[in-house]
Amino acid sequence: MSRRLSALGLLSEIDGNMLSLYCDAYARWVVGSRGLQKHGLLTKASKKGGVVRSPYATLVNQALAQMVRISAEFGLSPSSRARIQTSKEDAGSTAENEFFSRLRS
Repeated sequence: MSRRLSALGLLSEIDGNMLSLYCDAYARWVVGSRGLQKHGLLTKASKKGGVVRSPYATLVNQALAQMVRISAEFGLSPSSRARIQTSKEDAGSTAENEFFSRLRS
């Protein structure tokens, strides 16, 4: 993913921390997802003996929310991509603008 983002001009060296945060959230999402698969969505409460939502569900939901927020910063959703111009797009639009301005002169 980092190579693709870099090629589009959406990732540079200074974005390393943000990418690390995304990777950390992804790792927590994987752990939580595996826990849900193994133990299920509900678990027994230790004190009351009732059934409660698995802590893995909370882990999955929190990690997923962080991944979605960070993904938007890198233009990884259709709506966030619409708001982000890549350096390649910028270069193309600059060349287009220059071309059309020469035609008008």
